[in-house]
Amino acid sequence: MLAALRKGTSGILAKAFIGLLVLSFAVWGISDIFSGYSRHSVATVGEVEISPQEFQRDLQLQMRRFGSRLNRSLTLDEARALGLDRQVLNALINRAALQNLARELNLGIADTAIAQRLMKEPSFQDSSGRFSRAIFEQLIRANGMNEAMFLLRQRGAYVQDQITGTIAGNLPVPRTLIKAENIYRNQTRTLKYFTLTLDHIEPVGEPSAEDLQKFYEGNKAKYSTPELRKLGVIALVPDEVAKKIDIGESELKAYYEANQAAFRKPERRTIQQIPFPDVKAAQAAYEKIQAGASFEEVAKENKVTDEDLTLGTLSKAEMLDPVVADVAFSLAANEISKPVEGQLSTVLL
Repeated sequence: MLAALRKGTSGILAKAFIGLLVLSFAVWGISDIFSGYSRHSVATVGEVEISPQEFQRDLQLQMRRFGSRLNRSLTLDEARALGLDRQVLNALINRAALQNLARELNLGIADTAIAQRLMKEPSFQDSSGRFSRAIFEQLIRANGMNEAMFLLRQRGAYVQDQITGTIAGNLPVPRTLIKAENIYRNQTRTLKYFTLTLDHIEPVGEPSAEDLQKFYEGNKAKYSTPELRKLGVIALVPDEVAKKIDIGESELKAYYEANQAAFRKPERRTIQQIPFPDVKAAQAAYEKIQAGASFEEVAKENKVTDEDLTLGTLSKAEMLDPVVADVAFSLAANEISKPVEGQLSTVLL
């Protein structure tokens, strides 16, 4: 496999093309993440399409990572102000470009090779250095993924590593670097020296009082004792200070009323959605569910995978589409919505 890859990417033109392809997508932006593309895909690279659900899932994951640093949820407006939407889109485009190339070169990786890499991953090992399934599941859940989603991404990442690693590993070493290394390791010099002993130095003689005074004036710092002071320290330890402060109930209540947001956790719901190309298709699916079909059956008929069906357990502020968020948080538990015309697509919730 690697031999075929090296053959397909060994030429200078091939390497230049791949580099320009990835770099051009890395700096490519869009004016608005909610306009300028079809409801079936955010972007298309060759034969690889980036779906709105994939973009939404990665953006939510990135927002949760930033939110964990701030100890609060990150709003969509804050994410857009930080440029997270464009960072996520650029990363997906780069990944799609490499996936497209991998398909053209018929690259792949065996399940056993993926398993061996995961077993050796330090992040998934316990204190004894062995693979821990509990730690593995905990970490992928913390990153908003299930096992199937994680393994699919790892498979793509390993194949992409074959491309980038092979290209980088086959680059010629610059002649300037080779020359500098050769000079450092192999260049020789002829060194001449002589030894100077005390016999070659004229006697200094005894210094006069004036000489000593002059030397002292020029080197006072060497013969001075530094200034010393006694220092008293009062340790203000919060726990100890708190014991001596008496706060009344009225003061506590007033502070709570003024800072309620800091003491409340936003409502979170586990949300599933099925996207449709238009309202007509969504209405037909809604009527089919009302006639007795299950939500999951309709999702499979519309080629929605299990990983794309569930958005996750989210707060209202974490949802990308405010229209969909309003409907999702107005439904009762297990209630199915009528067609919702969101900013990304028309959906059933």
